[in-house]
Amino acid sequence: MAIGRADGPAAGLAALPASEGSPYGEAARGVFLSELGRRDEARRHFEQARTLARTEPERRLMEKRLS
Repeated sequence: MAIGRADGPAAGLAALPASEGSPYGEAARGVFLSELGRRDEARRHFEQARTLARTEPERRLMEKRLS
């Protein structure tokens, strides 16, 4: 996330490691894709993050991102 905030969403997206199984990685990918205007792709990653979320607050945050 820090790279994306410092150097822009494309750089942040490129710097993310594989995020399989991580709600945080999926959410970060969704944020950067959304900032790049790639809404459909972002939505898929937010949905995956919601599925992988371990707590109710995490699920609520992903619901907010999806709305």
